[in-house]
Amino acid sequence: MDFEYYDFRRMQKSVDISAIFPGFAGGRERVAVFSPHDDDGLLGAGYALLAALGAGARVFVVIFCAGDCGYSDASLKQSIVSIREAESKAAYARLGIPEQNVTNLGLPDFSAYLYMANKLAGGGTGAFTSLVWLLREIGATRLIMPNHNREHADHEAASFAADYFAPQAGDAVVTDIGGNLSRVVSALQYSVWADFSPEDALEQGKLPLRANRAIAAPMEAERLVCEAISCFKSQGRIIEDLMEARIERRTGDKYIELYIERELRPKLNYGAYGEAMRHIDALP
Repeated sequence: MDFEYYDFRRMQKSVDISAIFPGFAGGRERVAVFSPHDDDGLLGAGYALLAALGAGARVFVVIFCAGDCGYSDASLKQSIVSIREAESKAAYARLGIPEQNVTNLGLPDFSAYLYMANKLAGGGTGAFTSLVWLLREIGATRLIMPNHNREHADHEAASFAADYFAPQAGDAVVTDIGGNLSRVVSALQYSVWADFSPEDALEQGKLPLRANRAIAAPMEAERLVCEAISCFKSQGRIIEDLMEARIERRTGDKYIELYIERELRPKLNYGAYGEAMRHIDALP
């Protein structure tokens, strides 16, 4: 499939996936997708998954929540987790992601933030250990993370984990967790349904856009993603509006998926402050 990549900051278009993953190294890349719930990674980042696979990368999906609140029929309350587990395997397999590359942390729905720690206050281990171990084991080089702007409490928790836990996979700390240290080179933030945070638009200047990257996908990609999402039959009523809204993605003969290039651990630039101080010192 042919994808096109847009950079709204530089107002450029490219057919090279390096436009969204700088310096992409094909078969050496390991792309980890943080999906708060099992269907979110497909709903918000389906094209990116296909593009990364097509460019030779291995793709891994990390599902945070078990899906225990994802039932519309009360009679499914006791079986919904096992139902969604089977649906997840089928859905991601439809895109070419093998079962062994899909991990579910099994956190309870609407409670993921309670587990965003190393050690839990009441005893036990939080998600920090599992995530650092996993990212090191797979050798993650790229990260696709969810939007944190008022979508869902679990989405915010997964975004928090991406910002603060993922960089630790490349740090020389708790080196007995997982395999070799693995530095995440770059990250993209996707949206399932909500607009991105207003402060993310500041760099755009006069352009009233919050996302700064986009993938333009052919109809074939949209069809394949929709087929995968349709595997979540238990979620039909819950995501019905989201599926209907996908028609808004269409522009001409392409479908678009929006992203923000997310800098993990942004560095403080002292140079700009030094320049400002010199300007002030030179004033009469």
